[in-house]
Amino acid sequence: MDVLDLLAREGVIAPSDVAMLRKRGGSAIAAVIDAGLAGDDVVADLLAREAGAVVIDLDRGTLEHEAVRLVPEEISRRHLAIVVALEPSGRSVRAAFANPLDERAIADIAAAAGRGVRAMVATVSSIRRALDREYGPDATRVIEAPAGTDDEIAPESTRRVATGRRRATEPPEEVPRTMPVHRLEQEATIEQRHEALLLALIEKGVITRAEYGDALKRLLSRR
Repeated sequence: MDVLDLLAREGVIAPSDVAMLRKRGGSAIAAVIDAGLAGDDVVADLLAREAGAVVIDLDRGTLEHEAVRLVPEEISRRHLAIVVALEPSGRSVRAAFANPLDERAIADIAAAAGRGVRAMVATVSSIRRALDREYGPDATRVIEAPAGTDDEIAPESTRRVATGRRRATEPPEEVPRTMPVHRLEQEATIEQRHEALLLALIEKGVITRAEYGDALKRLLSRR
């Protein structure tokens, strides 16, 4: 699916902006955000709804450092995507994408990691920050892939999954895995608890992001 056509169809960007953005090449989502044509969160929420995925906050918690390093920096920056963690089975990874509809990006991450991929969504700005935290802000930057394909503009939407800056050689801070649930609930905001519940339901296949959005619309319409 052409992501620029989708954004224009949904009224996020003007149809007249599409041709201009295509000429810029590189990541389409990054081009939209960098040009100030749409809000980072707005684009991330729309793409998550379209893909039936969830938006995650990359600026909170910690990424699994070893999982991140399964994919070379060049590939992650090119596609504006970052591996967040290994699934418990070890046979797949969770990865945040600026554009979860970019099949080539998902395929490249899967090939580099040597595992299946469960695609999530994050904002462009948060993915960039997470990449800088994991690989270092002074690391070699890559030239984004040239335009010409539907996934030409890679994903750049994420809400942080790592806290604070640290040197590339420092091990990531570990979040205690044995913290009682009631302690977690006390520390989490209502919004975080709601998002955690939604994420669990989606991961279990009980509901999709799109179904959640439809239910929310019906609830709001009753007011």
